[in-house]
Amino acid sequence: MKWKKLFSRGSHPLLFIDSVIIGITKLLGKALEIDFNITKYKRIDGESFIYMKEYKELLWRTRKKARADNNYMKRLADNCIGSYEKIKKLAKEINNQNIKEKTNLELRNIFLKFMSKYNYAMAFIYLPWFIEPIFEDIIRKELRSKAKGKNLKDYYRKLINISGVYRDEEKLELLKIATNPTKSKIRTHAKKYSWIKTYIYSVKPYTEKEIKERIKELRNPSQELEKLEKDVESREQEFQKTIKELNIDKKLFEVIKDARKHVLTRDYRMRLLSETHYYIKPFIEELGKRFGLKYEEIIQCSIKDIFSMFKQKEIINERRMKHTIFYAKNKLKVYSGIELEKAKKFLRVKKKELTIIKGFIAQEGKVVGRAKIIKDIYNIGTIRKGDIIIATMTTPDFTEALEKVAAIVTDEGGITCHAAIISREMNIPCIIGTKNATKVFKDGDLVEVDANKGVIRKI
Repeated sequence: MKWKKLFSRGSHPLLFIDSVIIGITKLLGKALEIDFNITKYKRIDGESFIYMKEYKELLWRTRKKARADNNYMKRLADNCIGSYEKIKKLAKEINNQNIKEKTNLELRNIFLKFMSKYNYAMAFIYLPWFIEPIFEDIIRKELRSKAKGKNLKDYYRKLINISGVYRDEEKLELLKIATNPTKSKIRTHAKKYSWIKTYIYSVKPYTEKEIKERIKELRNPSQELEKLEKDVESREQEFQKTIKELNIDKKLFEVIKDARKHVLTRDYRMRLLSETHYYIKPFIEELGKRFGLKYEEIIQCSIKDIFSMFKQKEIINERRMKHTIFYAKNKLKVYSGIELEKAKKFLRVKKKELTIIKGFIAQEGKVVGRAKIIKDIYNIGTIRKGDIIIATMTTPDFTEALEKVAAIVTDEGGITCHAAIISREMNIPCIIGTKNATKVFKDGDLVEVDANKGVIRKI
């Protein structure tokens, strides 16, 4: 049985993964408007896989739908954002209620209502991995005749590279405040972006103290502000120039416009998800108290666990330490404790011993430094100045830490991924799509990143 690796994001709470599984195995067909659902899914050491045969069929069905319906791609993006906006709105409504006075039955009904909408939103969680290959195939096929032997990847990047990342939005506002900081401005900023450090169910409020410290670290906020604004403007100018240079017709322009909409959707849905988890935490916390569980324990329960309330704390605590997941034949199996190592032996993907690997060049340059392996956002704070970050892939949550690194290396990613875009903006050597850099190298390894040749090697 062959498996398709979607991506690696490190360890996530079981409550989240359970919703993802329900979304893609029960609700995917409804969300994508096709008569198809995933039936096999596994997650081990933070890596998510689906059955390769089903992945190919999903791409085929989605392409077929897109060819038959010109509005399909746009509608998918709108429906995706709509589902995430609904769970954010509901989470805020629940947050405004006096949860502590609710009966257990009332809490159960609220939880049922929330998870019903939340599970449907999770049907869209892997949308970029199903949709972006379709856009890339269509656009590159059309560009081959127009590019006339020039760099196809560069043209594709210019057409898809778009501003709108919420981390950039927050930094832009922070730089404006830093030029003339006041208590009132800082307080307003902290309130507006209180959710920004939240990742899945890991909720960390953004404080005024952190904002003041970030402002102190800024050497020349006016200059940085000007540069950031110019970068945003130059991306749009580059896009318009490329459209004219390639003489893009109306039909292809509409496809490119839909592709750019999906790029924005990819980032915006994660913003909405962060806000949702920030607002819903007090409710989940109260739910845990009713069961005699801490917040860190309740989020390691499946939805079925919470409804049944019969899971022992010993099993939950084992899951907190580490767990492995396998889904097949409509059944979810969670391995932890003494079962964990046995399960890994038959689920683990075999690895090769390597000291040198290759990837795709996102930003040229050559540096030597100490490797810092980042498999999820939770240990991003351990990065030091001059480190070479080696991650499965970067997201907008990494931006602040990337200001310290000497180079970026990722397992995943294409020319329009976050690492590629941010490395070009920061002029940091970057190699993407290595597939296995996080497994080949270890924390503290002295490595050479030759982004002129696309090679990383252990020294």
